[in-house]
Amino acid sequence: MTGTSMKWLAALVLLMVFSRALSAQTPKPGGPIEVVIFEGGIKIFVVLGDGTSRSLASTLELEGKIHEVLVDGAMIYAARGIQGLTVFDASNPASPVEVATFEKGSNIVGVKKTGGAVMAVISAYEAVFIDVSDPAAPKLAGAEAALGKMPEPQPSAPAAAAPAAL
Repeated sequence: MTGTSMKWLAALVLLMVFSRALSAQTPKPGGPIEVVIFEGGIKIFVVLGDGTSRSLASTLELEGKIHEVLVDGAMIYAARGIQGLTVFDASNPASPVEVATFEKGSNIVGVKKTGGAVMAVISAYEAVFIDVSDPAAPKLAGAEAALGKMPEPQPSAPAAAAPAAL
């Protein structure tokens, strides 16, 4: 090989290595996401291929205090105090879409996943259940619907007669 051929070959190898490194660090829609709360909103990060690196995909500026965030797949549930519980679809982390807001006016301070539902915790020691069996169309649900039907209480067996005193 001539000197010029070697230079071209070296340049091609460097280009291949550099492009492979770039593609490994490029966030892809549908990848795992993580959310960080900051004063004034949330930041959505995409977890990169090796699981040790993160890339900022987007920032959502939100009104009010954000108490807690739950990530379930591509869905993000934000407990926003009196702003309610807001649901975002982050299938495309660079451009999340607000799907719904529930219980605006209630002081939502927590959010937990339970079965096919999300439980929004209200500061007055109450809870609201949201059916998320279809994540694109969440809807309010009663606790019975969210947690499954509770079994009917069964009558207890009659008490045995006490033995007679001697």
